[in-house]
Amino acid sequence: MVTLVDKLRAQRESCAEVAPGKSFTVRRPLAAHMHQLRGGITAETVAAHVTGWAGITEADLLGAAVGASDPAAFTPELATEALLDRPEWLDAVTAKLVEVEGLVVLGHRIVAEVRVRSGPGQ
Repeated sequence: MVTLVDKLRAQRESCAEVAPGKSFTVRRPLAAHMHQLRGGITAETVAAHVTGWAGITEADLLGAAVGASDPAAFTPELATEALLDRPEWLDAVTAKLVEVEGLVVLGHRIVAEVRVRSGPGQ
């Protein structure tokens, strides 16, 4: 049964397409928690706001030579690992979170900060 809380949370969700047919669902924080993002966010913070995905397969995560074309089951831990290892996916999810937050003015700076805080070569 879908509760009223579930409906409220769903209203704060949107999808970030990371590749054709592949997306991550991101949930914006509650308004009372917005201040935590305005000072800059880390890749881990972005990943913590991911609540699901669609179209992501084992092959996407492990490579076609190793993984199957079967859908990969979402877990927060697996999503975090995938995002932290794929800067292009992280950028797309970060951009969606920033867009949803209404932080358009800070958007470019936040995306850049996430890449810098993710480590060298990201």
